[in-house]
Amino acid sequence: MTRLLGLLLALALVATGCAGTADSRPVVTYLTWETPDTNKTLDAAMAGQPVRLNRLPSPGYNYDQKVAALFLSGKAPDFFWCGNDTEQSLGQKGLLYDWTDYLARRTNGMDPAKFVPGALDYWRGPDHRLYGLPTLVNAYGFYYNEKLLAAAGVPAPRPGWTYDQLFAAAAALTKANGPGLVVDAKDGGWGSPFYGPFGVAQASMSAGGKPFENRAVGATAVQVDTGFTSMTTKLTAAITAGQMTLPGAGSGDTTAAFAGGRTAMLFGGQWLAPVIAQGKPAFGWGFAPMPENGRSVQPLDAVGICAPKTLRNPDQVWAVMTYLVTTGLRKLLSSAPVAPSAYAPTSVGYFAAIAKIGDGSVSRAVAYEVDCPDKTAIRFVEPWAIYANNVLKGSWDQMLSGQRPIGPTLAATVRDINAIIPK
Repeated sequence: MTRLLGLLLALALVATGCAGTADSRPVVTYLTWETPDTNKTLDAAMAGQPVRLNRLPSPGYNYDQKVAALFLSGKAPDFFWCGNDTEQSLGQKGLLYDWTDYLARRTNGMDPAKFVPGALDYWRGPDHRLYGLPTLVNAYGFYYNEKLLAAAGVPAPRPGWTYDQLFAAAAALTKANGPGLVVDAKDGGWGSPFYGPFGVAQASMSAGGKPFENRAVGATAVQVDTGFTSMTTKLTAAITAGQMTLPGAGSGDTTAAFAGGRTAMLFGGQWLAPVIAQGKPAFGWGFAPMPENGRSVQPLDAVGICAPKTLRNPDQVWAVMTYLVTTGLRKLLSSAPVAPSAYAPTSVGYFAAIAKIGDGSVSRAVAYEVDCPDKTAIRFVEPWAIYANNVLKGSWDQMLSGQRPIGPTLAATVRDINAIIPK
């Protein structure tokens, strides 16, 4: 009987959890938008924390709607993946935790001075409060087929190349069966980091012109100048001449077309490089950063992590967030080199993983972009962004396609967006 009671007691302890085996560490919950494979790698990279991490299941789609639903139900995780636009929108509405005073603590050795240029600036609100931490930055540029370029007498682009060289290359590479430069803008050129107003402004700024928004964060107006109009005119001329793809046109799998040797130049982000390399192209290829018109101005597209204002365990959450930034991402990016880190020291694994892709050109181009001290945004990040984007959707692509006059369309765009910006 004694042995039976002992067995029953042991089974009860297993079923309910006993003091000697239960994990009594505090819990920190978080949500990512990553794939199952990346989440598995992330779990391994984040192991060994002094808290118990509980990663919520990532939604297969509609990530932003999932986050909004969690906020509305009062079940938001302790921190979550978010884009710069989501961070600014929620932060300016007072829904995110303010980490400003935590930044000076150097938790897990995190030094604010070691973030890549512009990353922290774009993650501060108009009140200079820090509503999250940038984790990864995207780079944008031009993939090129060395064989097709050589056949057309076009030199391979390198960091520091010019917009004039870009337009000349697009013209020289154009054939009867397709444009010399493919820009995947099926969802609209207005939102492209190259075709859209922020890409146009980048070219203008490189020549000494003004940015599209009068402030990087907390903009109160948009603007265009002669350099902006000139770049728009050149883009429209190249697109209507068939030298660049029409915005909004269905173009199939542009990455596969490039890897298969059917495209001479392709505009895209750094995340395409490992995909192209896996295809083992039967030709030499490379990647070049955005061109210049006198000085280097490069795009900034940073994603990161945020926490709800209702956070009850900020010290523990901050420790996990900074561990991710300083250590976790270093491990993750070594095996999943999707993007360079916004915290420069953590990119060691990423650059080592892509060192030989595209004969080293991918690593050089990405480093050139992220290290550039002069950055500009690639999209609106303010709470009124959706309304400004609706203005662009109404006419921008028609203008680039030659269906609307450039001067009046730009004037109307500025007028209509400025009318919706709260003053």
